[in-house]
Amino acid sequence: GEIVRISTGWQQAQHEAFVSLFAERGGVPVMPVVAAGTAPEGDAFLVLDADAQPLASLAPEQIDDRAIEELWLAFERLGRLGVAMGRVDGHGLFVRADGSAALGEFADATVAAERSMVLADKAQLLVVTALAVGRGRAVPIAARTVGNEALEEALPYLQHAALDPEVWHAVKARDWSLEELRVMAEQETGSAPKELEELRRVTWGSILKLALIGLVAYALFSAISNIGIDTIIAEIQSASKGWLVAALLLTPLAQVPQRS
Repeated sequence: GEIVRISTGWQQAQHEAFVSLFAERGGVPVMPVVAAGTAPEGDAFLVLDADAQPLASLAPEQIDDRAIEELWLAFERLGRLGVAMGRVDGHGLFVRADGSAALGEFADATVAAERSMVLADKAQLLVVTALAVGRGRAVPIAARTVGNEALEEALPYLQHAALDPEVWHAVKARDWSLEELRVMAEQETGSAPKELEELRRVTWGSILKLALIGLVAYALFSAISNIGIDTIIAEIQSASKGWLVAALLLTPLAQVPQRS
């Protein structure tokens, strides 16, 4: 099967393809980008090769513990690569037909992420998996997969400011709160309650964003004439990891939780 993701512009599609391929090179299970193009209306799109369904579309009984474990391991590997997804929700996390997990949403991701950003990703993952399979399954799976210490480290970021608005609204519709989820995780890990980190959302200007991504494209592909996004994908699939790191370091952040 195939999944088509619509981006607001060519630059965003390019950025998402960069990060996805970089993560894949680093051993993270991702939904492969197989094609791209521009719609008549001007929107760019990416086509992901996938026989998979978004986590948010599945009932709890359709999601094996294995899939949740693999999501945590994927986020652990992302963190070691220095990648933060920025926005984590049930529509960007996938379960394949064989029950394995994969990531498929890198529009707001960045490389060389601060530690706080990586931890905020993990806090979001705990919330999203709790929404998908229930707190009673999500918390123990997280603790046994990444360890009590790693899960405990993310708990101060388990708060409204770290969540995508859609995820926050989903939490408010449940019969449990973020505080109750945090307390359950503290009990699971045997950790003492910690003060929440003070987070804020930062949005960089669109002009700077376009300028920096344009510089990346020029630096990497100046030798290619009549370049299109399909050509870019083909090129970065064969590019060295070092070039991808250099390119991604120049791309700006869309939404980044940081300490005030």
